[in-house]
Formats: sequence, C-alpha cells, structure tokens
Amino acid sequence: MFFVALTIFGAALLSRQNHHLPHLDGHFKKAIAMLLGGIFLSSLTFLFMARAARSADPFAVGYFWEFSIGLFAFFLKKGRDQFFPQKRQKISRKTFFWIAAVASPTAIASALLPMAMKLGNPGIASAIVGGAGTIFSIFFGIIFYHEHLKSRQIFPIFLILVGIFGIRFF
Repeated sequence: MFFVALTIFGAALLSRQNHHLPHLDGHFKKAIAMLLGGIFLSSLTFLFMARAARSADPFAVGYFWEFSIGLFAFFLKKGRDQFFPQKRQKISRKTFFWIAAVASPTAIASALLPMAMKLGNPGIASAIVGGAGTIFSIFFGIIFYHEHLKSRQIFPIFLILVGIFGIRFF
C-alpha cells in the first residue's frame, strides 16, 4: 500500500506544477487526470489480457484487442456524428500512411504483450511496461517535443518510478 500511495503522491506533485508544454495546449492538469484514468483502465486490461492469453492463443488475443479498439473507435465516431455533427475532416494520403505507420508499433506490441503474459508473471510484465514506458516517454518527450526536465520535475518522476517498481516487486 505504501508504494501505491508513493506513486499517487508523485503523480499529484507532478500535476500541481506549472508547465510550458505547447503540444498539450495548456491543458496539462486535464491530461494528468486523463492519464490517471487511463492507467486504471490499463491495469484492468493487463488483468483481463493475462487471463485471456493463458486460455487462448496470445497472438489472437492481442489482435482481437486491437480489432476491438478499432470497433470501439468506429462506434464512438458514429455516436459523435449522430449527436455532435461536425464537418468531416479530410486528410491527405501522406497523412493517412503516416498515421498507419505510427500505429504499427502498437499492433506489434499487442502481439508481444500477451505472449509475455502467457510465458511469465503478468505483474512483472506490466511492471516492465509501466517503468520502461515511463522512461521511454520521458526520453521521447525530450527528443520530439524538446521538453526539458527541471529538478522539481525529476523528483516526482523518481517517486512514480520507485512506486511502480515497489508495487510490482515488493
């Protein structure tokens, strides 16, 4: 329970800071709230995926997961069009293929993650994904968005990583 509290405390410290992140359009606190909700739902996904991957072909589980996401997005779009009509946005062929290329690592990860959960401990697999995902996100944020971590940001991130590590291994 200590490590859960440490992780939440670190996330709360990080979300209370003022940030200049133009790619988030000044909605950093909303983004943090969405991330916390996403983390909760992702943890449920790990639980259900581990169970499914042990009773079915892990590759089928991963690709059914991706198909379900696409199906959900389709129905979400139809609902939005029905209740909140908007002018349809046109994208170029180049943009379409760029989006497809960006989505391809997710499709590959969707095959590898259930396999890792079938072969090993789901808690360890999700800890590696959580911890390494945080480190890679920070690294890619620095490279692609030119984010600069300040010392007051490093401490909460450290708390979050220690909390994630502790939750999974202690």
